[in-house]
Amino acid sequence: MINVTQLDISILPENAQIKLYDFYLFLKQRYTKVETNHKTSKIDAIFPRKLSNITPFTRDEIYEQ
Repeated sequence: MINVTQLDISILPENAQIKLYDFYLFLKQRYTKVETNHKTSKIDAIFPRKLSNITPFTRDEIYEQ
């Protein structure tokens, strides 16, 4: 793999510079590693906060009428 740290794009026409920069942003978005937080579950993504104050009903409370 060639390690290119700097490119001289000033020799290109302005239209080509814009297209090259747009392509660079595309590659950066596509191949940049995104760190994921493995500690969050799907429930945490759905609910914005913990629901600790809710006590579930018992079977007797549900069917009591």
